[in-house]
Amino acid sequence: MIFLIGCDHRAAQTYAEGSGLDDPENNTQKEFKELLIKIIRTFYPELVAEEYDPDILKLQRRRSVAFEVASDLNICHRFCEPSPSDRCKRGIGDDLPFFGPCVPGDWYDRIANKQESFRHDVAHRWPIREEFWIEQLGEDIHKSILFLCGAGHRETFRAISL
Repeated sequence: MIFLIGCDHRAAQTYAEGSGLDDPENNTQKEFKELLIKIIRTFYPELVAEEYDPDILKLQRRRSVAFEVASDLNICHRFCEPSPSDRCKRGIGDDLPFFGPCVPGDWYDRIANKQESFRHDVAHRWPIREEFWIEQLGEDIHKSILFLCGAGHRETFRAISL
């Protein structure tokens, strides 16, 4: 069984290296940690998995709340998001329109607005990424899993993971 938790990656799931959960700017992450601990103690998942690429965390100099909670509670943890090279191999590299931190100027010419870009991302890239998550879970897909993903993925991932 997969228990899905949808969250805001930056506002809850991760926090800056060099800071602590007791720092005022990390109140949401601290609350998220407490929530994860309660959920784990209620449902006893065998694996905590999340939509994140550990290399991106390193580049962004951020820490994963879920990874830390799983480590503290001696539960297996797995990052499941495809790396940039995995994305390119699957044809969903950064050449498709989305609004990330480094948007090439020509993307603005190819998309009318942010809503159109988001709909394109959901329709074309999300299913490929979500299938990758399932691949990363492998045989563990039959275990009790707590899976953290962006809030928007709750419905789309639920539809393919069953």
